[in-house]
Amino acid sequence: MTRRRCIVVVTEGASWPLVRQWSADGHLPGFRRLFASGTAGRLVSGPVPYEVPGITSMVTGRRPGDHGFFSFWAAQNPGYAPRVLEPRELAAPPIWRRPECADRKFALVNVFGTHPPEPINGWVLSYAMSQTLRSSYPRELALELAARDIRYPQEVSVWYAGQPRDAFVAQICDVDRRRALAALELWQRGADVVFLVLTSLDRAGHHYWQELEPGSPFATRDTAMFAAFTTCDRIIARLLERVDDHTSVIAASEQGFGPNRAYLSINRELARAGLLAYREPGDEPADEHAIDWARTRAFEAVQGTHGVNLNLVGRNQHGLVAPGDHAAVRDEVAACLRAAINPHTGLPMFRAVQPREAVHAGAAVDRAPDLVVEPLDERYPPLGDPLWAGRVHRRWHSGWHRRESYFAAVGPAFRAGAEVDGVAPEDVAASVYHACGLAIPDDFAGQVRA
Repeated sequence: MTRRRCIVVVTEGASWPLVRQWSADGHLPGFRRLFASGTAGRLVSGPVPYEVPGITSMVTGRRPGDHGFFSFWAAQNPGYAPRVLEPRELAAPPIWRRPECADRKFALVNVFGTHPPEPINGWVLSYAMSQTLRSSYPRELALELAARDIRYPQEVSVWYAGQPRDAFVAQICDVDRRRALAALELWQRGADVVFLVLTSLDRAGHHYWQELEPGSPFATRDTAMFAAFTTCDRIIARLLERVDDHTSVIAASEQGFGPNRAYLSINRELARAGLLAYREPGDEPADEHAIDWARTRAFEAVQGTHGVNLNLVGRNQHGLVAPGDHAAVRDEVAACLRAAINPHTGLPMFRAVQPREAVHAGAAVDRAPDLVVEPLDERYPPLGDPLWAGRVHRRWHSGWHRRESYFAAVGPAFRAGAEVDGVAPEDVAASVYHACGLAIPDDFAGQVRA
């Protein structure tokens, strides 16, 4: 009996309105075939739209409160400076670590939470957040692929640092094409399940969303987003060629995209309220080490969490808030942020400011920030930790994440032309199991979308 196989491609940051419009207009024939040939519809990300919690839910079948990955960096870190999360820190196992998948070969290409690469039944081309010579498992895999003219690019090779626009757009598209070539090579080597993550849409969206705004001098076909969508479309078309009586393709995005006007500093509001102090006078120094931790009771958590942490005794290196005062100080911080006004609009900054347990649920909820905010206007999200925000030129962004994107699945396990709505990231893992003919584990939060 032929074993069922599955290819999963995640196109980070695919805007739900754009993917629908451009597919319908005939600009994206690969996406159009994807939506027409299988089960497809709208995906809605978790409460905070961000790459890591969404993709980690896709590969674990669990919600962020259970797997504990709320950002690229630990949301709770005793030493304050951003610290990149590693595979060993996952609180819920990815599917390639689960016993029922032990006999399946996996190929993981650019999936966060795979660096440093660890031995698996298959191959890993990891998602490294710094330059490294150890980006693959087996260790010689990257060299073997390079010998076949498939040069796997590390994630940090595509950061925007002010280079010319055309050069950057060409680079992010080329990087995704090379990732796809690597994934297809590992598929040919016998992978039962391939996870491939493409990032060109996310990169283009952050830095060139303004090209889509009313009054832009760019024609649609000349925008960076169109170039990235076209790249992903051609990759999806190639992957769909692999669909047969025992092979499925699942495509999705963990989040959508939309315009960004400015990031709002939570630290600035906390300083005005006397809840955060700087070592020297000034309005929010760029260096987070300028914070005087001995006089700070609350501070903004890392990018992507939309969170605020208390400087807690016993948890933080220079903790100030006693555990017995946690609830009272958290309420004080929440009241401060509910009263904060967006200087760009004159309206409240936040629609909601909630304790983490009101937003996230699960065994790893203690890894989430103490408070989680929801912007009133999605065009004005929180800045996040100022140290990392400065390193990646975050204030240059013209686009930011949205909750709505897409899900589609084509193959023998999925109905052609079926429509679904409100798909969750964790549903992807359940659908992979379904595609491979495996029983859905009882601890999965996701459901099959077929």
